[in-house]
Amino acid sequence: MKEIFAQEGTPWNYPKRYSFNDNLIELRNNMEIGMGGPLMGCLFINGTEASLLNGKKMYRYVFGGPIILTDKYIYIPLFEAKNESRKRPSSKDRFLSYSGFYISRVSYSGDIEILSNKFPIVHLVKKKDNTLFFMDKYKGEIKSIEIPPEE
Repeated sequence: MKEIFAQEGTPWNYPKRYSFNDNLIELRNNMEIGMGGPLMGCLFINGTEASLLNGKKMYRYVFGGPIILTDKYIYIPLFEAKNESRKRPSSKDRFLSYSGFYISRVSYSGDIEILSNKFPIVHLVKKKDNTLFFMDKYKGEIKSIEIPPEE
């Protein structure tokens, strides 16, 4: 039962550069998501932007911290900007159209997987085996999700 804790910081203040197992991980072009909101930016791994999800370029997504680093993956909050379509979403689509945070993992080659549902905010705490612990919102209440094993 190996525990791996998140790197230092909060969603509002975290390091912008990490060095881990000969990899350089950087969060660039950080900006607040709304006034007083968490900082989010572009994720670069060894100088290359991580931007592919299932083979498709991601345009409405940015990344934040703090992050969890393992030998195979970077576990990182991923922010999805709301759908900017002028068309009013149906009640079925309304839940999917709000801005929010996912828990994602990114391989060191830049492949991105979304591991969770959307939350108002995500603050990663630790990984223990196949469970990821995080805080959502501002309450400090720790929640967990089961994640696929690292193969």
